[in-house]
Amino acid sequence: MSDTFLKEYYSRLAKESLLKSLLYGLIVGFSALFLTATGIWIAGAKQFWISFIVFAAAFGGAVPIFYFKKFKPTAEQIAFRMDRLGLEERMITMNELKNDNSYIARRQREDAQEKMRTVRATQLKLVVPKLPIALSIAAAIVGGGMCAVAALSGQGVINSGAEIIDDIFSEPPIEYEVEYLESEGGMVEGEELFQLVKEGDDALPVLAVPLENYMFVGWSDGFSDPYREDLNVQ
Repeated sequence: MSDTFLKEYYSRLAKESLLKSLLYGLIVGFSALFLTATGIWIAGAKQFWISFIVFAAAFGGAVPIFYFKKFKPTAEQIAFRMDRLGLEERMITMNELKNDNSYIARRQREDAQEKMRTVRATQLKLVVPKLPIALSIAAAIVGGGMCAVAALSGQGVINSGAEIIDDIFSEPPIEYEVEYLESEGGMVEGEELFQLVKEGDDALPVLAVPLENYMFVGWSDGFSDPYREDLNVQ
């Protein structure tokens, strides 16, 4: 089969091959985007835009590799697809006998070329499997979502991966019970008279208020100011 004779058919199948290569390139690109964004999120870095550069590099490198190494049309593939238009394996046989100059081979080629005039290149349907389409959409959703997470983490809107890991595996903080009791001649005002305070944090302030005919002398621990705010609870 001469390349000139089959130029239209080759061009048609080349478009299909390019489309497949683009889909698989998107899968690779968005996968690289996801992995890069995940790393940036875990590290707590702000340079989430690096994931877009990685995406472009992975996508741009994967498309020609898939095209030339896997999907580029061959003479055998073109013959097979053309025969499916009703040529009844004439093109496959013609391709197999392309170097045979015997009388039978020449007659077969003439018959194939004559029959070939009855079909058009536009009759070749572009066939793209559903799996790469679904995978590319899924990869885009997952990769884009992870990139958004990395961006929000870099801006401090949400915790980074390192912070979440630290929270999961770190020891729970020590808490102390802080309670302020009222006496017979007075009351204590404040938001919470019983508090659970983490070690090193400050308790909420309270105020001792004496009742009528009483006066404030001091707290039971010797603190003399009616207003108190216990700092750095240990």
